[in-house]
Amino acid sequence: MKKSPKIAVQFFGHLRTFEKCAHSVQKHILSKYDCDVFMHTWSDTEHCTQTWHNAKSEIRSVNEDIIKKIEKIYNPKMEVVEKQILPKNDKLIPCLQNNGEKNISSAGMNFMLQSQIKVNELRRQYAQKNHINYDMVIMIRPDIYLKSDIDLIKIIAQSKKCIEYPARFCVSNALKKGSSNAFVTDIMSDVLYMATPDNMDLIVNKFKIVKFENFSNKMWTPESLITNILAQGGISTLALFFFFNRDFEIIRGKEKRRRYISLKISPTKFK
Repeated sequence: MKKSPKIAVQFFGHLRTFEKCAHSVQKHILSKYDCDVFMHTWSDTEHCTQTWHNAKSEIRSVNEDIIKKIEKIYNPKMEVVEKQILPKNDKLIPCLQNNGEKNISSAGMNFMLQSQIKVNELRRQYAQKNHINYDMVIMIRPDIYLKSDIDLIKIIAQSKKCIEYPARFCVSNALKKGSSNAFVTDIMSDVLYMATPDNMDLIVNKFKIVKFENFSNKMWTPESLITNILAQGGISTLALFFFFNRDFEIIRGKEKRRRYISLKISPTKFK
């Protein structure tokens, strides 16, 4: 029997709808591999900074009951809940992809990177203390709902054979319905991606120097800015065959109501 790869699963960012999504992560990742879970999150379940959409979940305080839920569901090896300290002046950044019509908070994006840096440090500390060598590290938000398995065995095997430079492997929006893009972008590459431990350390080290407020007039999307910064540091971003809508969804707020059509057919017509 082949030994299951050792995987570190690093949850970052606001908890949002983690109760709705947790069983999908358990089904498609945690039950498939030998996993250790780490988490860095914030003291409120939802952000209060501006972003490009209005699909927000209810803002709840991360109290003792929620922490107990997290520990029961994920049994994290290490976890940190931290309060966000908002800056006095939060610079809003127009996204050129939307012709600058929609703005995002630079503070909110900085918080997102900080959470990834801090959860990565938790994994580093735990691995060093317990002499653990992980085969792959997954960075994932708690509001990601998985619909398909991630073939980590194939990803690990092929990355060892053909990747001769630092790389991160991210999900893709290539099958997103109704997209207005002329090309496949790296949108959503920041919500779920993976890398070897050494490469993940390289990635988050690049994040330590990123200040989104310094790029207010040069940003196509936040994801493209991150990809470009990593590329300048010699780290490539490669899209997995793991697609939004088909293989995963983001559950931000209230789920869409399903539509049902009622038909009445007479026995004569049915015959």
